[in-house]
Amino acid sequence: MVENLWDEIAATPALPVLDWHKQELARRKAEYQQNPAIGSSWEDVKARISQRHG
Repeated sequence: MVENLWDEIAATPALPVLDWHKQELARRKAEYQQNPAIGSSWEDVKARISQRHG
């Protein structure tokens, strides 16, 4: 059953990346490059998620 599920997932075409997604990612990257202090470490992000959702 799991093998069939993986086969189905593999056969599913990837979703397209929309232009506005690309633009938003570029905007965020540029903002971060101008001020790296605005970002959070992965450890901080995981801690916030754990605090909110246990």
